[in-house]
Amino acid sequence: MAELFENLPFENLYWNQMETVSQEELREIQVKRLRRTVERVKDLPLYQSFFKENPLTDDDFQVPEDAQKLPFTTLADLRSQKTQALWTVPRHEIARIQTQDGIQTAFTRRDLLTQADLTARFLYADGTRSNNLVQISHPFGRPALAFALQSGVDCIGAASIPAGELNSPDSLAVPDAALKLEEMFDFLTSLNVDGICADAEFVFALCSQAQALGLKLPLKYAHIPATESGIQLRYPIQKNYGLKVWEHWEHSAFFGAGLAGECHLQDGLHLQEDRFLFECLDPETLEAVPEGKPGELVVTDLFHEAQSLLRFRTGVVACLNSAPCPCGRTGRRIQIVKFLK
Repeated sequence: MAELFENLPFENLYWNQMETVSQEELREIQVKRLRRTVERVKDLPLYQSFFKENPLTDDDFQVPEDAQKLPFTTLADLRSQKTQALWTVPRHEIARIQTQDGIQTAFTRRDLLTQADLTARFLYADGTRSNNLVQISHPFGRPALAFALQSGVDCIGAASIPAGELNSPDSLAVPDAALKLEEMFDFLTSLNVDGICADAEFVFALCSQAQALGLKLPLKYAHIPATESGIQLRYPIQKNYGLKVWEHWEHSAFFGAGLAGECHLQDGLHLQEDRFLFECLDPETLEAVPEGKPGELVVTDLFHEAQSLLRFRTGVVACLNSAPCPCGRTGRRIQIVKFLK
């Protein structure tokens, strides 16, 4: 595969051996962890009535597809519950609680390590190394994503710069933004910052204003969320400003980041299938759609100690692709099509 990577400024490497596990072994892991998840959540108020009417046991879960026997969870379901009603561990085992988009997510200490690992996987896949300097330009007022990215950069051993006041297009429009922007350009240049983690709108605005001032930023790459605007802007950023842009997909109900991320080939986002179970369903009939056809992504936690969810409807419509990726990662990939309202 050397010819595929000869123009890369970094070597194609894997952060976690689970990224290249065989499908047979992966399915065994998924079943084992699915049974453990069901055991964790069956007494929660959210699922208690279902399991009272459907007393499922380990024998009911022989293959990952048996997750279809479980109930769906929606955003409305989460918001109808008190925070502690979703916890699957005692309060003294909770290490952090993060709030974003109206969702409160709890973490044990092991969950925080999992969060760092999940984020490190896609950052490392796209060239972030321990000798890099990365600016985290997501506002820490959105702690789920900002802290997840920070933990991933820390996990790799790269140096990080947490976001300052400038971290969104709106922040560039305040009265004293010009001065702060000039300071930021000087800061990025003097430190020779390698990469930035930010919303695509901010990266686009940052690069366009630098270009208008005749400045060349040292940034080599950007990691952006695969939102509707992110998907639209990533290629204009690459084309107009010479910055390599990689996408990652997350939901605040699941670790803050790390559901999926691109490898350097930019041919779909690799799902983290050892940590989550993914289904692609028709949003109307809730039946599985054939591979390659768009369907709503439904996610079941397989590794979250403090707060596990069953068949959570994400509202994200995507196409699944199980064809082997030349990068060597064995998980399925997704192409996001649209976001349901």
